[in-house]
Amino acid sequence: MEQELATLSELLNPLEKQLLAKKEQSALPIFFIMGCARSGTTLIFQYLSRSGIFCYPTNFLSRFFFAPTVGGRLQRMLFDYDLRNELGEAVKNSDFSSALGKTSGILSPNEFWYFWRRFFDFPDQQVIPEQQLAAIDVETFISELSSFQALYDMPFLAKGGICNWHIPFLSQISPRIHFIFVYRDTASNASSLVAARESFFGDSTSWYSFKPPGYKDVISEPPIIQTQWQVAETNRAISEGLQMVSSSRQISISYEEFCDKPRAFVESACDLFNLPTPNSLFELPERFPRRGGSDT
Repeated sequence: MEQELATLSELLNPLEKQLLAKKEQSALPIFFIMGCARSGTTLIFQYLSRSGIFCYPTNFLSRFFFAPTVGGRLQRMLFDYDLRNELGEAVKNSDFSSALGKTSGILSPNEFWYFWRRFFDFPDQQVIPEQQLAAIDVETFISELSSFQALYDMPFLAKGGICNWHIPFLSQISPRIHFIFVYRDTASNASSLVAARESFFGDSTSWYSFKPPGYKDVISEPPIIQTQWQVAETNRAISEGLQMVSSSRQISISYEEFCDKPRAFVESACDLFNLPTPNSLFELPERFPRRGGSDT
């Protein structure tokens, strides 16, 4: 697949640049979901994407991370205009299940990390030096998101956890960028990270997800101590970053509170950010069971 993507990138990049040159871009808000791995960010991403008031990167669009405006136009042509259901069940968004952040379904939300890594070159630890941050092509980054967004004329929603340590930088790119901070009981989050290691690597000793600065200091500790530290350091970085962002551009929610009252969270977010309350809100689940640390 890598070869196919490279070929498509070579073919479609000129077209992407032509579309960006038209300056057909949205002025609506952009929302990034921040949080430690296994904290519930995927569930909240799925729920908000199903509300009908956001556009977001799908599993289909992820194949066009190098040309999201082109990918967005193809997505609309193939799926939004499938009036006679020619593509059938294949286009449907999945339910609220996921596996280590991965969803199933062409139009289900995707983490879109390949897109982020086009612009952010992360070292072993998830902090980019200031000099490299200053060289990031933020104009193209925001233009591509805004151009995709303009196709749907909706606020844009995506995971942003890959930049948990760079919230102040993101906030300075555009005043349109807002943050949704998802956190979870530390013990449950840490246990879930150990389970994720075992599921992904087949053992509990290999590091899973983004590495906070200083992770090598705990690498000789038992896995559960490592993951407890990982959760604490990640949440600390997010909290400190958000202290430098206006309260009008952020909202926080615990996994536990969201599971108990997801609709109330959507209503609160819509009220804070002046978004329309979705008509489909009462068609969405009223609550979710809180899962244990080993299976979330």
